[in-house]
Amino acid sequence: MKLNKKLLIICGLVIFIPILSKASSLIDIKEIRGDKNYFADLVLFNVEMAYDESMLSKNMYPNDTKPKKENSKSFYSDDRWEGDILEELSGKQFLFCAPAGGRSNFLQFIDGNGNFVADYIDYNVDIDNGASCKGRFEVVERLDDTSFKLKLVQAETISKIGEYTIDGKPFCGLEVPCGLSFNLNNNKEYNTNYTLYLPKRLKSQINEDVYQWARWAISDDSYLNDYDSRIFILANDYTNEAFSEYIK
Repeated sequence: MKLNKKLLIICGLVIFIPILSKASSLIDIKEIRGDKNYFADLVLFNVEMAYDESMLSKNMYPNDTKPKKENSKSFYSDDRWEGDILEELSGKQFLFCAPAGGRSNFLQFIDGNGNFVADYIDYNVDIDNGASCKGRFEVVERLDDTSFKLKLVQAETISKIGEYTIDGKPFCGLEVPCGLSFNLNNNKEYNTNYTLYLPKRLKSQINEDVYQWARWAISDDSYLNDYDSRIFILANDYTNEAFSEYIK
């Protein structure tokens, strides 16, 4: 008799455990049908219904066609940037280099409001020259998918202007750092009009002089080559000089 009871208990467990496990995957039909249809089912058929959630997913999306949530794309994987471009520039560094000699201008955006600082230096045998400045750019308009028109709305030279000596060597402090002036050879006034080219800009879409100035600062073809640019380029619309995004 005791043996029969044990067998009955074991058989009961074998039968009911799978049922309980299956029941755990069931969801109330109310969640599927909605309140209105659920109560209509009760009135017309007077039954409580439940449904296997795994079967529901399978039946709703046959052949694995269930829509997948799209991951947000980063700026560099998207052909069109819809965010705040000044915020994107925050912290980025740009380099301006001349084709010969030791002329260079290092410009850095310091916040998401277009504020920047820049330091220009030109080393020569007899006398060095340079200038430091601070300023702010504003967005004028978006020209197309990979370019913006910017305006230099504030600019101030913060270094000493005129001739003096540094460590015993003559130095000439300029009124405007190279790359930011109206004239290639007479740096006395800030230019206010600039174009910002975004990564993925084709070479054919950039002025040849601008592209050449950008190439002088970047030697790695993986960032700037004969087909396109993979970096930001800030171009002076008056002189066609260009600052290239500095890649460490």
